[in-house]
Amino acid sequence: MVDEILQMRGITKSFPGVKALEDVNLSVRRGEIHAICGENGAGKSTLMKVLSGVYPHGSYEGEIRFDGGLCTFSNIRDSEQRGIVIIHQELALCPQLSIAENVFLGNERATRGLIDWNRTNHEAATLLSRVGLAENPVTPVLDLGVGKQQLVEIAKALSKEVRLLILDEPTAALNDDDSAHLLDLLRGLRDEGITSVIISHKLNEIAAIADSITILRDGRWPELAKLAEDAPDAAFVDRSAVRFGPPYRHPRLIWGIGLNYVDHAADLSEQVPEEPASFMKGDHTVIGPGEEIPVPKQSSRTTAEAELGLVIGRYCRNVSEADALDYVAGVVAVLDQTAEDILERNPRFLTRSKNFPGFFSFGPEIVPLDELPAGSDLSGVEVSTVRNGNVERTNTVALMRYSPAFLVSFHSAVMPLQPGDILATGTPGAVHIRPGDTAECRIPGVGVLTNPVVQG
Repeated sequence: MVDEILQMRGITKSFPGVKALEDVNLSVRRGEIHAICGENGAGKSTLMKVLSGVYPHGSYEGEIRFDGGLCTFSNIRDSEQRGIVIIHQELALCPQLSIAENVFLGNERATRGLIDWNRTNHEAATLLSRVGLAENPVTPVLDLGVGKQQLVEIAKALSKEVRLLILDEPTAALNDDDSAHLLDLLRGLRDEGITSVIISHKLNEIAAIADSITILRDGRWPELAKLAEDAPDAAFVDRSAVRFGPPYRHPRLIWGIGLNYVDHAADLSEQVPEEPASFMKGDHTVIGPGEEIPVPKQSSRTTAEAELGLVIGRYCRNVSEADALDYVAGVVAVLDQTAEDILERNPRFLTRSKNFPGFFSFGPEIVPLDELPAGSDLSGVEVSTVRNGNVERTNTVALMRYSPAFLVSFHSAVMPLQPGDILATGTPGAVHIRPGDTAECRIPGVGVLTNPVVQG
């Protein structure tokens, strides 16, 4: 059962002459980073102001439940007492006051009516350490850049024992380094069990950080399936007229698995390893359907390997094998290339042999597990490596040494898996490819991925 910390149902908010939100629903899982995106004026900030009590109960229609309890906030202080803290795009800091004074403003550390400055500065220093800000707590805020001021705001939220942190366009005014630090901080807070809702228009950041995404359009839920169903035929083009690229160009992480089919290991006179034989690939290797696989000049024997790819759908860390597939957004056809002659010279050359440009193709689409004709447990999925139209090797997922669910569980114990990460689960067999060949991955119910081979 999904553990939801926040539920907003039927939220409608009007201003004179305009309806900013209309029957909006939002659910947020406990411990996730949930992104809200949409065009300017879609109602993103308004929705969060309703949640945080900026717009009090009674000024909107609908219901808010936080951690199972009904919320009727009259102001921000009410929501903060429940552990909901919002950081607005326009930071609410007093520039003439120190960092410590800002952190505890309205929540002063006092004894018998007098502020305890030693305690204030000590506790502020502890909070600054948590957010990675190496500044003296007595430093005036006006001496800080925008990136550091954003960290002061988060430290202020932590001082209020935040359980749900709302950030409205937090990186809008930050440079790349400050933005990266902020996103890393949010990941760390997630690991501590703090739930975050982030409003952002930067899709690359959403892809990097978000476990779940809600899209608002004109203050309403975009009922995409219904819109597609009701759209006229003229709104669509024939699939054959569409040129697909990879589903995305820059996955954060690509895991590959070697020797996972027992039959493939036997072909190579190898034993299936006692643990998954994992390796990583960089996003510079990524190509999509129809794009060229260049055989590198350093290799005289390059192979292509059809594989089933798993696309992670939400933050995944130390999950059980039984729950692992719940974290998979869908599956995709993959062609994984290897400079086999380089690898044979020394197994420590594996990374080099796997990481030439064009050595990871995936697409044309990501298919949700519940749409697979073979079943969502994946055991009946059939994978074929094809060269020049000839099926060279075929096998089913059921004959893998390590199941897809095991692979997700195993690697989530190695490191956190993020949305968009890809696990290529191993090949039923590799084929040597030369310039002029066509390599193909065929997976019924998932798709056909085809790439021409050229000289690099």
